Amino acid sequence: MRVFDPAVLRRLTEDGGERASRGFVLTYRRLLPTRLRRLAAALGVAGGAGPVPPDLEQARDAALSLSAASSMLGLRELADLAHRLADAARDGDLDVVRRLWPGIAPAATRADRALALHRARADAAAS
Repeated sequence: MRVFDPAVLRRLTEDGGERASRGFVLTYRRLLPTRLRRLAAALGVAGGAGPVPPDLEQARDAALSLSAASSMLGLRELADLAHRLADAARDGDLDVVRRLWPGIAPAATRADRALALHRARADAAAS
């Protein structure tokens, strides 16, 4: 699966304008660590004093937020992975949640890098 589909971001730019598109990208990148921490906390893997039982309802909400925001910007790999994790959390399937979780951070890193590269290319083309 592709990490990033730039056509989605192009459509967002065409519909909302360059300024709005840039704002969405900057906000997404700024909030990505917070979204990841929220999901980790809900899964009980955020560190601290020791293991915490997962809250699958909170994990579902956090994963859906991550999936929706990622999908809006064309970050297909992360959107899909987060959506599958949300579905597993909704179904109470902790085994699947635990299997999917380790892929979230690397996919988020790839998504963030893809957005940064896309933005750099767009800025270079505009100058």
